[in-house]
Amino acid sequence: MTNRGRLADPWPLVALAIWVLALLAYVAFVFVVPRAFGHMSQVGARQGFVYLGAVAGMLLLIFVGSIVLDSAGKIDLRPALIVAAVGLHFLPFAGAFHTRMFIPLGITMAVLGLAGLILGWITDARSAAAAAVITGIIMLIFMATDAGRAARIPRV
Repeated sequence: MTNRGRLADPWPLVALAIWVLALLAYVAFVFVVPRAFGHMSQVGARQGFVYLGAVAGMLLLIFVGSIVLDSAGKIDLRPALIVAAVGLHFLPFAGAFHTRMFIPLGITMAVLGLAGLILGWITDARSAAAAAVITGIIMLIFMATDAGRAARIPRV
């Protein structure tokens, strides 16, 4: 939501409204609606190394990508670079943490980030800002949907 101010009107307000609705859905599914949890697997050293490797790779991609963007005079595209890096860092989590949601989330974020980079390079930095805003909303919707799957609505 940080980049929504870089969008043309009325999109900052539209993005905020959608984000608030997605946040309300997430809060409802997590804190209000009763949820049923299945078996929780133990997190071991392997998962810890996957996590650390994914985060290190993400930070390295952002660092190197920022240098490349800066040297090309395109540092305003950094939000899209961050979106792509965060998306890619989610992909190893699906197998390590047995959570399928990370695959579509990671792919969606990586594709939108890459699209923002390409469109921003060809046109202007608003494409990168739009990719960041849209991806932030989509990520919140993914989280709300995943929380909703575990929701159990009591029968009356």
